[in-house]
Amino acid sequence: FMGLGTARAVLNTDTVGQDIVRISSITLSDLDLLLVKNSGGANYRRILESLKRFERGGEDAGGGGAPPAEPPSGEAEAAGQRVVIDEVVVSNVDVTVRYDSGLGGGAAKLMTLEVPIDEIRLEGIGEDPENPVDIADAISVLVKAVLGAVLEKAGGVLPPDLTKDLKYGLAELAGVGLVGVDMAAE
Repeated sequence: FMGLGTARAVLNTDTVGQDIVRISSITLSDLDLLLVKNSGGANYRRILESLKRFERGGEDAGGGGAPPAEPPSGEAEAAGQRVVIDEVVVSNVDVTVRYDSGLGGGAAKLMTLEVPIDEIRLEGIGEDPENPVDIADAISVLVKAVLGAVLEKAGGVLPPDLTKDLKYGLAELAGVGLVGVDMAAE
């Protein structure tokens, strides 16, 4: 689904071991993303379903869509460390889309599409005290941002059913703005 060339992080070491770890910047480059949709299903659908299952307030998290209650005092540490990431820059994203309509015969549509994305920039992940994030939440935000950038960049070129499926899957998830993240894609 996703491969990474290089990664670099700048961490405020004074915050390690505290309730909130502050990361000044994360730079990811040469990200390869493979989206496949065929008669066997779609690989991105499984990823989106996993993200939904682990979102705070998701069906399987027991929240029924409502934000989770604050843990009783003394349990905050058990909830895990939270992170604040000032800036994430993802550059040189190469997206490969492999699409098979599954209709068979002469009606089959086999497509391989390359979608380059120069840069995705996220700012303020976890900054909002009302929406704290842990590292799993931050990864979720990143995956949603990359998939959203694919739709923004190639939505008019992708097969309509794949575009609709991806938009629907992302719409079922909390948006990156709901966790206090500003996003820009080039």
